[in-house]
Amino acid sequence: MNQELACLRRQGIKNNFQKGFTMMELLIVMGLVASVAMIGVVSVSRIKKSEDIATVAASVVNVLEEAHAKSLTGEKDRAWKVVMNAEAVTLQTEDGMGMESYNLPEEYMLVGPLAEVVFGRVDGRVLGCEAGCMYEVRELYGSLIYQIQILYSGAIEY
Repeated sequence: MNQELACLRRQGIKNNFQKGFTMMELLIVMGLVASVAMIGVVSVSRIKKSEDIATVAASVVNVLEEAHAKSLTGEKDRAWKVVMNAEAVTLQTEDGMGMESYNLPEEYMLVGPLAEVVFGRVDGRVLGCEAGCMYEVRELYGSLIYQIQILYSGAIEY
């Protein structure tokens, strides 16, 4: 092998066989890897935020469904309502006795047409919401919105 290289050198042909990578090749590969990693971090962050807002909406729906069920079963022989404001949802009897409250995390707020969702005692229908009511759980400092629809029949869709 050494004799072949010596022969090639005498003929003016340089040895172009390199071992390893140049600095430029390494920098390009590192840049590509960093770009792909950054895209992955952003995607995971968005998925996490979507899961968080869905969890908050599910908690609000649980309180609404509990009030609807209590009205239908006639618990305490009263209609049940859910008092809703931007920061909290509270399950109460029609005479205002608080039973259960869920406070929304600070980064979310609840927006809707009625301050109180009252479920009728006999049929569980939503009083004052004949066309159905749409509520939204919104991210305060972002663009995520999760919608909850309460139908006149008392059914809840989200």
